[in-house]
Amino acid sequence: MAAIYHYNTSDGNQEVFKSGINVLTSVKVPFLDNLLKADNLALITEMSIQNNETVQFFMTFDDAINWFYFGKGLGSLTIRGMLLTCDKGTPGLPVLMDDVMRNMRGKSVDVSLGNAVFRCLMTSFNLSLTQDPSPVIEFTLGLSIYSHNLPTREKVNVPCDYNPRFDDLDA
Repeated sequence: MAAIYHYNTSDGNQEVFKSGINVLTSVKVPFLDNLLKADNLALITEMSIQNNETVQFFMTFDDAINWFYFGKGLGSLTIRGMLLTCDKGTPGLPVLMDDVMRNMRGKSVDVSLGNAVFRCLMTSFNLSLTQDPSPVIEFTLGLSIYSHNLPTREKVNVPCDYNPRFDDLDA
């Protein structure tokens, strides 16, 4: 399992990825800043973004397919991480419970990937304790994307004029 670390760069910016991944600019998850301080022994292990466009398809009598593009769609963002233990216990657990899980409920948060900003609402979270090889608490935050700054097109109606036949497949 690869880990995505959170650290402050020499120029004062904050990065989520340690160094092995070259993202165009950076990934920023501001609502996790307090959790990911070094004292809390927390790290992000995975982040995924899935976005659905709003498209509606219509069949016509001559078997052409028209589609309508309606702009922004909804999506989901998942953040997975680990809270490590030490001789003092699990210092990041109270921060995760208070700052993230309790205080984030019902609030909009922004996550940026390069120049794209996704506005989200936390819809689920999961905690699991793993004992081997040493005790860690794994967490998963599920967020629903309800807005973003990706460019949208005007509403369009574009006919699909490709009408394949089975005879065309043999060529």
